[in-house]
Amino acid sequence: MFSSSGAGTFTGSPCTISRPAGVVVPIATCQVTYSPTGATARTDLITGNYSGDASHVASSGTFSVNVAVVPPDTTTTTVSCSPNSVTIGQLSSCTANVADTSTTPTTPTGTVSFVSDSGGSFSSSGSCALSATATGAASCTVNYTPNSIGSGTHTITGSYSGDPTHATSTGSFQLTVTQPSGQAVQLTFRAFDIDDFDNGVGQLQVLVNGHLVVDLPAGLNHLTGSGDYQPYDNVWVNFGPFDITSFVVQGENTIVFQSPPPGHFGLVKNILITQGDTVLLQVNGSRAVSASRSPTFTFSNPPLVVTSYTVNPTMVVKDATVTFTATFTGGSGPFTCSFTFGDGTPAVVVTTSSGTCSATHSYDDSGNFLARVKIIGQASTDIVRVFLGVTVLENNGQSGPPADCSR
Repeated sequence: MFSSSGAGTFTGSPCTISRPAGVVVPIATCQVTYSPTGATARTDLITGNYSGDASHVASSGTFSVNVAVVPPDTTTTTVSCSPNSVTIGQLSSCTANVADTSTTPTTPTGTVSFVSDSGGSFSSSGSCALSATATGAASCTVNYTPNSIGSGTHTITGSYSGDPTHATSTGSFQLTVTQPSGQAVQLTFRAFDIDDFDNGVGQLQVLVNGHLVVDLPAGLNHLTGSGDYQPYDNVWVNFGPFDITSFVVQGENTIVFQSPPPGHFGLVKNILITQGDTVLLQVNGSRAVSASRSPTFTFSNPPLVVTSYTVNPTMVVKDATVTFTATFTGGSGPFTCSFTFGDGTPAVVVTTSSGTCSATHSYDDSGNFLARVKIIGQASTDIVRVFLGVTVLENNGQSGPPADCSR
């Protein structure tokens, strides 16, 4: 039986002794293989213990083995994403290629972990296992979806974990991210009596998704100390436009008007967020802002828009079942679709996240009816109503105009 003072494994231990061929002297031997493990250089003491037999007593012997540490092969990691330019919410596939750069390369194994320096999400929690692509090379891929524009580029970094024979390495890629329409998101509003500042901090702060847009009046006017800014005292003032593009994400967004401690009373109104000709949020009425009041609004990017509202078949006949279908884009799901059919029957409510919702109905009477669908999402701006004029024919096959859609 063999044992070692250091970490390692034996192959063939215990072994059975035998006299080597051609040896006359009374010597018997057996052989095992020792494989040291660990990451430090050392000297292992190998001990062989002979168990003895009926004619021989037990004995033992030792031998010293110098264990050297072989450094792992160096590697390089390169990252690439395709497509290399995407809009917010558009998926890009990011691949890490890991190569053994030693003179006698072997294929790396292990995993690669991905991170982004900007807002976004990865599939598989941002980690993937390498698969061999060639001798000494391996790769793996995750999907990345940006949810904010950041500085216009998202740095995607892949970190290779290494394995027992390969060193760690990292690589990165600059992914270009733009707004879907390519237009800036602008914020404007009016505020009343926003004149106080304390220790260089204004009485009104505006935040979009937790990011500070402006501090009034101190931050906007570079004020220090404490006091009153006379141009804003007891008057309504127009503020903006402020470019909030980098703070807006796809889906639901939040804007907050708050007064930091110690808190001062003021008013805000005519809050407007636009992207080009598209209105993302519009609040006309005034809201109080104080130490205990922080008006908060949610809005969707892109906004909820109904693209079609139809009835099938288009020629509606009394007592026949027809299907009303609404399709829409944008907004923040899940969505609730409430259908009314203009004949006094109860509304049909459908919940969906797919961008389409349907309801079936049959009319008991012929005539003209105004059917409606109201779609509500999660953001406060996600409310859209669309109407559809429906002509219901008698069962005798009288012809009539098809249903038409008007808002």
